[in-house]
Amino acid sequence: MKRNSRAANSVAMAVLAVAAVWALRTGLDRWSAPPPVAKEPAATAAPTATALPAPVQAQPQPAVAAATAAPSPTPLPSPTATPDPVAALPEGWMLRLAKPDCPLPADFTVELAPVAGGIFDARAAGELERMLADAKAAGCELRLVCGYRDNQRQQNLYEQKKRQLEAEGMAPARAAAEAARWTPPGGCSEHNLGLGADLLPADGMDADALAWLEAHAAEYGFIQRYTESCQAHTGMAPMSWHYRYVGATAAAAITEQGVCLEEYREDLGQYGGQ
Repeated sequence: MKRNSRAANSVAMAVLAVAAVWALRTGLDRWSAPPPVAKEPAATAAPTATALPAPVQAQPQPAVAAATAAPSPTPLPSPTATPDPVAALPEGWMLRLAKPDCPLPADFTVELAPVAGGIFDARAAGELERMLADAKAAGCELRLVCGYRDNQRQQNLYEQKKRQLEAEGMAPARAAAEAARWTPPGGCSEHNLGLGADLLPADGMDADALAWLEAHAAEYGFIQRYTESCQAHTGMAPMSWHYRYVGATAAAAITEQGVCLEEYREDLGQYGGQ
C-alpha cells in the first residue's frame, strides 16, 4: 500500500515538475521572442504635377513713336548757280555777280595776293594798294577792314547775324531773309569772289577820307556797290563802306551814268535776266 502510495506521489511530483518546466519555458519564450514588426503602410504614389497652362504668346504691339525732338530751324535752300554769260568776256571776271540769288559755282577758285589789311584777287590787288597809297598821300588815310573771305567764314557770319535778329524778336524766316541782305550766306558774297573791299577811314569816321574815296574810287576801278538807290537791283541793304572792283572802264561808266553793276551788265546785253 505504502509502495503504491509512494509511486503515485512520485508520478504526481514528476507531472508537476514537467508542468513547471513547461510553464517556465513558455514564459521565457514569450519574453525572449522579438516584438511583432509593425507593417509599414504602403507607399503613397507622389501626386502627379498639374501641368501649367502654356504661356500665351504676347501679341505684337504697335511701335510707340519715339519722342520727337524739337524741330531744328529749316535751313535756307542752297541756291543753284546760274551760268554767267559775262564770264566768257575778257573782262568777265571783273563783272561777275555774287549774291544770294546768284551764288558762285561750287568749284569757284581765285588766286589771291596779300594787301595791307587782308588779301584780295591777285589781278586787282595792285589797284587796291595804289588807291590806299594815294589816299594816304592826300591826307585821307583809309584802311581795308575786309577783303577776301572764304565761304565757311562767310556762312558763320550769316548764321551769327540771323541768330542776332531772332534774339531781337524777329521771326526765323524773316530773320534769315534780313540777315542775307547784310551778310549773305557762304558763296553768295563779293568777299568770297575776292573783289569786295570794306573800306573805312583809318582815323575813325573821317568825313574827308570818305569824300575822297567816293570821288576817286572809279579812277582805280572801284565803285560803291550797295547804294540806297540800287537796292531793288542788288537785293542788298545800303553799305557805304563796301566797294567793289569792276575795272576802270566799267567803273567810269557806272559812276557817270549813276547805275549799278546789274544795270551795266544789262546794257552790255549779257546779263541774261539775272
